[in-house]
Amino acid sequence: ESQIAYDWQSDAYTVTTPARFARLLGAEAGIEAKTLLPLPEHPFDYQRFIIQLALDAKKFAAWIDTGLGKTICFREWARQVVHLTGGRVLILSPLQIIGQTCEMAQRFYGEGLLIERINSREALGDWCKRPGPAIGICNYEKLIVGIMNELRYLAGVICDESSILKTGGGVIKWNLIKSARGIEYKLSCTATPAPNDTMEYASQASFLEKLRTEGEILWTFFARDKAGNWRVKPHARKAFYAFMSSWSIYMRNPVHFGFADILSTLPAPDIREYAVEITDIQRELMHAFLCRS
Repeated sequence: ESQIAYDWQSDAYTVTTPARFARLLGAEAGIEAKTLLPLPEHPFDYQRFIIQLALDAKKFAAWIDTGLGKTICFREWARQVVHLTGGRVLILSPLQIIGQTCEMAQRFYGEGLLIERINSREALGDWCKRPGPAIGICNYEKLIVGIMNELRYLAGVICDESSILKTGGGVIKWNLIKSARGIEYKLSCTATPAPNDTMEYASQASFLEKLRTEGEILWTFFARDKAGNWRVKPHARKAFYAFMSSWSIYMRNPVHFGFADILSTLPAPDIREYAVEITDIQRELMHAFLCRS
């Protein structure tokens, strides 16, 4: 899709490429700059802060605890990216929560934010290549078969429940990282970020193209202890957290960041315990299974 022409008289090269690749060459595409749409009223103060932070960074990780509304954040982020770029944004999400995400978009935005559900890998490839602004959603399993070069047509991609990136060498993980390389806007969202798995720091940075490879972040900031576990190098600790804070936020309680204390107003949990008696048939089947094993 690119052409390089050499002019021997001026000893100069001219590179011709589609506008979507201009940023990869360090040039502006000449597209008229747009301002953000007014943010809706429903996001909390910390959610508005995260949305703005992610849009400014273009490639960002929002690691916010369960119940803090990462869906609200990435939904509004997608709306803004579509407006800014005039392109398409794809949401990758676990299959079981796709319906809920679409339902919530309808509830908060009505017809103002339509999310198209994509049901096959072939349909995904066609959807990515279509012109015009749109938001689509599909499950991660679409990437099992292999790399999808069609994703390069996208203006943005969102990884919902992006803890899928913590697996050491999963097929979906590597296909996702390679397929999404070069996309201008990326957002990674999860409530269970890297403290559960040191390797996930490297995977998230690799997906968001903050470093060239997973190995680069590991060998720059980490060292193995005697037990073989990765630990941040003592002399690199300050630089490591400065690096992380430039492209991610890790939030368990908004009040720790100076925002309103919304968690203290939540009602106490309603815990119910159920005792279920098994039937005679179930007991016989269980006994037969244990005897065979």
